[in-house]
Amino acid sequence: MQSMRCVFVVAAGGLASLAQAGIVYQTSFERPGHTVGLFPQFPPSPAVQDNWIQIDGNIFSVTNNVARTGSQSVAANTTNQPNASRWALRSTPLDGALPENNIITSSVWVRLDANPNANRLTRAGLDLYDAAGVNRIAALGIQSDGVLRGIDGISSTFDLATGVTLNEWHQISISVIFSTKKVLFYLDGNLLGFGGHNAVDFGDADLWMIGFKPNPDTAPGIGNQAYFDDFSIETTAIPAPATLGLLGLGALAARRRRA
Repeated sequence: MQSMRCVFVVAAGGLASLAQAGIVYQTSFERPGHTVGLFPQFPPSPAVQDNWIQIDGNIFSVTNNVARTGSQSVAANTTNQPNASRWALRSTPLDGALPENNIITSSVWVRLDANPNANRLTRAGLDLYDAAGVNRIAALGIQSDGVLRGIDGISSTFDLATGVTLNEWHQISISVIFSTKKVLFYLDGNLLGFGGHNAVDFGDADLWMIGFKPNPDTAPGIGNQAYFDDFSIETTAIPAPATLGLLGLGALAARRRRA
């Protein structure tokens, strides 16, 4: 894992010197675009909450109780929810085909509260999909047992870190490289692992919350609270020679931890 990390740190540094990045969308969930209250359900009614919507359960809402910056953030609570994912999302101008040499990076700051019930785990983070909205590109989330879990677009899962502190803000980021079909996973600016994907375009980056039982035979228990703040999506155009070089670098990174 350490050798893989070194390879991709070098790669990321080299790309940064060549890349031209642009902000596609960013928000800190502040006024006037956001007001305290629930995100609307899909399909949305009038354009409220800066056109954010939520799917499969009313668990995402703007709050002024906790914030990393400013005075507002998005809260999510899995209490009394079935064992299934919940998403909050907003369409972006990139909802469609991308040039072959583009990289998409989505980031959000997450604070997951400690879960008092050991019979139920919670995961909070990001979940990226293609333009069809049904094919996952990658997901990354902090769990209530302190594990940082990544999922790539070919259904591999990775325990990327353990002992992640709860009740504190952490930045999680996913970079999707389309030319080499790679996914890079970051925690607090540190590259921790990589995976693969088969996507040819990008649809959206969702706030992601799931409550589930670690053991199917245990009681479902209660969920717990997470907060999201300072969300962004960026696109980076990399010159073709640099992306070709990533193919060779990716071949060197052979060690991956799966769970």
